[in-house]
Amino acid sequence: WVNIPFLSNTSNTTIYMYYGNPTCDTQENSTGVWDSHYKGVWHMAEVNADDSTCYNNDGTESGGVLLNLSGKIGRATEFDGIDDNINVGNDNSIKPGLPITISCWINAKNIDGSVYQFIFNNDKWYGNYRNYFGAHIGIIDKISIGYGDGGPSGPQSRRGKTATTILSENCWYYVVGIIRGATDMDLYLNGVNDGGTYDGSGGSIHYSSSSGYIAQGGYNNDFFDGVIDEVRISDIARNESWIKTSYNNQNNPSAFIEIGVEEYMGNLSVVYVDDDFNISTPGWQYNHFDKIQDGIDAVAENGTVYVFNGTYYENVVINKTIHLIGEDRNGTIIDGGGNGNVIKITENWVIVKNFRLQNSGNDSNSAGLKIENSINSVISNISCSDNNNYGIHIYNSEPFLRSIHVYNNSKTGVYVYFNQNCENAHTPKINNLTVKNNGEYGIEVYAHVGYIWPGIDREYHAIITNSTISENTNYGMYLHCYATGPWSGPWVVEGKLYTTIKNCIISDCRGGITTYHDHGPYGISYLYMALQNTTIINNTERGVILRNIGVQEDSTSVKNNGIVDWCGNGYTFGNWTWHNESIYNFNGTIEINSGHVLTIEAGTTVIFEGNDTELFVKGAINATGDENHRIYFTSNKKEWKGIFLDDICVDTECIFAYCNIDFAKTGIECYKSSPLLSHLYVHNCSIYGVKLRNFYTKFFDSYIKNINGTGVYLELDQTCNDYSPKLINLTVENVTNYGVEIYLNAGYTWPGIDCFVYPKIVNLTVFNSSNYGVFLHSYSTGQSPWLVEAYLYVNIKNSCIDECFGGVLTSHSQGWYGESAVHIAIQNSYIANNSENGVNLLQPTTFNISYCEIRNNTCGINISGTNSDSNIIWRCNIKNNLYGIYLNSSYSGVFYHNNLVNNVFSSYDNGNNTWDNGYPSGGNYWSDFDEPSEGAYDNNSDGIVDSPYNISGGSNVDRYPLMNPIPHDTVPPETTLTQAPSGAINYNDVTFEWTGSDDITPTPQLLYSYKLEGYDSSWSNWVSSTNKTYNDLPDGNYTFEVKAKDESGNVDPTPASQSFVIDTTPPSIFIKGIYEKELVCNNFTLNVTITDESGIQDAWCNIDGKRYNLSRNGNYYYTEFNDFIITHGKHCLNIMALDVLGHTKNKTINFTMTNLEIIPLLPTDKDIITMNVRLSESNFNFTILQIFINNSWKNYTLEHIDNKYTIKIGPYAPFQNITYKIKTQMNNTYYVSRNKTFYVDTSDI
Repeated sequence: WVNIPFLSNTSNTTIYMYYGNPTCDTQENSTGVWDSHYKGVWHMAEVNADDSTCYNNDGTESGGVLLNLSGKIGRATEFDGIDDNINVGNDNSIKPGLPITISCWINAKNIDGSVYQFIFNNDKWYGNYRNYFGAHIGIIDKISIGYGDGGPSGPQSRRGKTATTILSENCWYYVVGIIRGATDMDLYLNGVNDGGTYDGSGGSIHYSSSSGYIAQGGYNNDFFDGVIDEVRISDIARNESWIKTSYNNQNNPSAFIEIGVEEYMGNLSVVYVDDDFNISTPGWQYNHFDKIQDGIDAVAENGTVYVFNGTYYENVVINKTIHLIGEDRNGTIIDGGGNGNVIKITENWVIVKNFRLQNSGNDSNSAGLKIENSINSVISNISCSDNNNYGIHIYNSEPFLRSIHVYNNSKTGVYVYFNQNCENAHTPKINNLTVKNNGEYGIEVYAHVGYIWPGIDREYHAIITNSTISENTNYGMYLHCYATGPWSGPWVVEGKLYTTIKNCIISDCRGGITTYHDHGPYGISYLYMALQNTTIINNTERGVILRNIGVQEDSTSVKNNGIVDWCGNGYTFGNWTWHNESIYNFNGTIEINSGHVLTIEAGTTVIFEGNDTELFVKGAINATGDENHRIYFTSNKKEWKGIFLDDICVDTECIFAYCNIDFAKTGIECYKSSPLLSHLYVHNCSIYGVKLRNFYTKFFDSYIKNINGTGVYLELDQTCNDYSPKLINLTVENVTNYGVEIYLNAGYTWPGIDCFVYPKIVNLTVFNSSNYGVFLHSYSTGQSPWLVEAYLYVNIKNSCIDECFGGVLTSHSQGWYGESAVHIAIQNSYIANNSENGVNLLQPTTFNISYCEIRNNTCGINISGTNSDSNIIWRCNIKNNLYGIYLNSSYSGVFYHNNLVNNVFSSYDNGNNTWDNGYPSGGNYWSDFDEPSEGAYDNNSDGIVDSPYNISGGSNVDRYPLMNPIPHDTVPPETTLTQAPSGAINYNDVTFEWTGSDDITPTPQLLYSYKLEGYDSSWSNWVSSTNKTYNDLPDGNYTFEVKAKDESGNVDPTPASQSFVIDTTPPSIFIKGIYEKELVCNNFTLNVTITDESGIQDAWCNIDGKRYNLSRNGNYYYTEFNDFIITHGKHCLNIMALDVLGHTKNKTINFTMTNLEIIPLLPTDKDIITMNVRLSESNFNFTILQIFINNSWKNYTLEHIDNKYTIKIGPYAPFQNITYKIKTQMNNTYYVSRNKTFYVDTSDI
């Protein structure tokens, strides 16, 4: 028998049985098998049914009971139903009070449904007077349980319950009955509650002195016909889980308990080792040894060897599963004597802790600790130091190393080695190691996968966490992998090494981390590293050298190391920071995976050394330098791919700022990504400087130079509807294709999606472009029956295009069921010195060109194939071109107030356009038609030539040519407020009205922007309206400003403004110096803070109806009162305030003025101070005095003796100030005085 303290209901419980040890004393405890609640247990394996509990309620058979060899649990007892029974005695142990649980196994042979058959009862059911006694369980055709109250036979003397399931003959049933009370009974059949109905109306259970029986009820012949096994009675109500488990256990033991394989165990589970043990030690050379190896050899499998402090000169081999436990890491020392391994582990599940291992051999395989072909061994709290080779050598093993010091070893501190004989996925785990001052690497992990026929791939892992690696001669960590197959094939062997480095510090070594992998014939090797929350700092050379590996770097700091080298492709799976103290060399593609962030600090240099290397970002990137510490992306070759952002930054902030990018194919490319791009210097690229695909934010303040292709390429497709990308403050210089190219390509997407995009170009400078400075084009195609529209709206403003092949070029085209268009506005721009046309618009849908300087081009403006009355050329200076304006097959445009000066051919128009704005506004100035010699006369001096100017190419004329050039407008407009509130107002809805004037732009053409300071966070958009109303403004101070802008873009630098205050509420009053219901002693100073938005006109106070003026200092008002001004007693204080708008506010305080005296009596005891307390208000119930002494307030209850309040305090120091305040009560309200202090001297007592 075994005592199992706990069995889980969710997982298996393993029980070991040890046997065959002749030295082991007997441990049997038959009386302890059953807990104290069992009052009788009869296994029914004997004719007389012995009781297995300590109560010894053994039975006596009667009637010729037979043993049945085929019981439910071994043997059982068979009864004939005529006179067979077993008497179990009348001991009180089987007659407990409620609750009661009775359980057993039954197999009934004859069930007729009319005769009650008793299975068990603990008292005779019928006494001498046929009374009911005790508890019983039995059957008719269902299970039944009940008890008697000792009364005469009949339902009035019993209580019972009958279950619901009709039993079958010759079947085994596990039956359990529980009686808790008259109507609280349960019946279980085979572990399941069987319900049932109650009967009888008896009282409480009652016992007689008669015996209990198995298979008989008592006086009548209610015998059981069948087999009964394992009868038990308990004095508690067993729970449902207990009943179910008992059924499962007894019904099918083989399913309940699984017998494991037999394991041989040595004789000794624990041995002890001490270098001071000797022949006189008890157990010497049995379980007490002076050599560790002797203890290991003697202990059994899974045993424990305890080693006491001392120095043990030996080489220990652990070739069985044991626990080797030292007393103390610093005191329990194993010295290898300069030979071999100090400890070598060759078995699984070994535990070693609390040792110092030193002085190994110096051959290539020796170490302080060597773990060979072992899994799941745990090594903890040891030191491996001063060994002549490795500190720790892990060979084809998977141990757990934690809390270990590895230092001052001749070679590598921790050397982890895998080869092809090691099974896949071995993962040594190294945690909380200190690896310091070793002769080579701190930690080295090497996977060497050689050929095994017919070619087996291998994959290994290592996890290094929470460790500190410092002051090692070589790199802190070295990770490398090698794979090779057969020299002649055909099998390719793959070797993979995955290393996780987390929460580590690597410092003050030659370098931080270095990696390498290679392969022989028919071999492929892979190296992956996860680097998380690790600091790599202050190493002499490179912080990290990475060669062709996949990397996960999360929250890692690499600082003060000089250079980070990365050779080959890499893949990141976590957050990564590149720090400004380092230079990063990459000879492969670096990929930042989705969901992770690469942070590059100011001052960092990143060098890409391979032709196909690139920085590939799927996650997010923050590369933010500053003016003095830019970030450099460069290469020693011109063919690295550049930076590629793939489908990111929709919901993620992504920044490139103050970065230099050079010698790439494309400096930076964004696909479905819209980072914030600013202050970039992109140069010496072979295809694009910057390539933006489906970009919707802004690119600004950047310089693109020396591009063997297009400087900035912006491509948008049908998914970009309503996008408004912005190119602002860009300079593009020395490019072999376009300076800026914008392409809208709306291909077919079912069921046909139209696309309208609105790029803006502001402050662009393009210089020395071999093609056009700006090229705009759109294309669309659809599919029947859906027509796809692609409309490109571009605004170019304040830009300069100089010394290019051409200035601005547009075109558009479409495929089947496609319609495309280009709408362009060019404003205030300088387009000059270009070989071809300054503005070349091919079939533009609409155009608006204004305030531009267009000179020294083949054709200033060339437009063909357009028809719209929205087409305007206005207020431009077009000079020194071969053609000023050349229109081919263009119609309905309006061109006026332009200066066409010194062009070889001023204009050409074979369409139908309007060349003036009517009279008296006029048309254009023509330098070849401005004086009488050219036929130009202004006889009425209105500034307009009296005859029209003929436009070549057709019948078009400028009806009102100007005599003089249109001046360049640089004078800003002026703005005037015509209606606005001022001063203080007491309403919340306000309206402002304004107007403007300009020397050139008519007043109706001016635009305005406004802001209400104190309410609006920014200026409004430009609007043409001249009024604004604000509703429900809160009280406060405001300033309204409005400014005008003319058609030349000049803005009024001095906006019109008006300040005012809204005040609709009374003043605020805050009283200090006196409080509601305060007990004021003798005098007080009244301090009041009064504030109001519009200002305070007057403030005063009334006490009991009498006015007192208040002195003022800013918002503070004050005056002093004493008991000469205010008599003792209760008073009402009212503070009054009046603001400048007439709002009033008052606040009332009730207080009591009193004369409080505490009279210290002459001290008579140095430890006791007696004081008399007197208060002028006799109607106060004066009860509590609070005294501040020894740095804290304490309450004292006063004694009222002889009409005086007296208190004694102490003991205290001889010299001291005592501070006190009174807390008293009147009319159920507490009043508190302010503090008073007096000095006490008891030094002379």
